[in-house]
Amino acid sequence: MTRARASQIYRRDFWDKVRGDDLPVGLDLVAFDTAVNSGVGRAARGLQEAVGATVDGRIGPETVAFARSAHAEAAIDRACDARLRFLRQTGTWPRYGKTWTRRVESVRDVAASMARKTVTTPKPPLLTLPDQPRPSSPAAETTRGLAWALPVILSAAVAAVAILGG
Repeated sequence: MTRARASQIYRRDFWDKVRGDDLPVGLDLVAFDTAVNSGVGRAARGLQEAVGATVDGRIGPETVAFARSAHAEAAIDRACDARLRFLRQTGTWPRYGKTWTRRVESVRDVAASMARKTVTTPKPPLLTLPDQPRPSSPAAETTRGLAWALPVILSAAVAAVAILGG
C-alpha cells in the first residue's frame, strides 16, 4: 500500500469522522489517535467527556463548540486520562498496557506541545448546510494540512514502535 493510499484511508475512516479539521490543534491529534487505536465512537466519547459535552459517541456541532471553548491542554489531559481508564478495563490490558500507556503518553506530550505552539486564530463558523464548502484561506489550509500530517506520522511511528517492541 502506498503512503498516499494509507493517508486517504486514515483521513476518510478516522480524521474526518472525528471532525479533525474542526477541532482545536492538539485535541485533533488526541481524537484521531484514539479513533485509530480504539474506534471512532470511543474517541468521540473521550473527547466529549474531556470538554464537558453531551456524551453520545458522535462528534457534532455541540462537541466541536465545547472543544473550541475548552482550555486545550487541560482537555488534552482529561481526554488522555479517559482513554487510559478505558484501556485499563479491557481484557488485553495485562498484555498491552505498557505499550498503550507509552502511546497515550506520547500522544499527550505531542498534543500539548502542539496546543502550546498554536497561534490562536479564529476558526470559520460551523455551517449548518453540509453541502456548502467551509470558508477557508490558503494559510489556514496549509496550517491544517500540517496538523493533519503530524497525527498520521505520529500514529505510524507509534505503531511501528509497538510492532517492533521498542
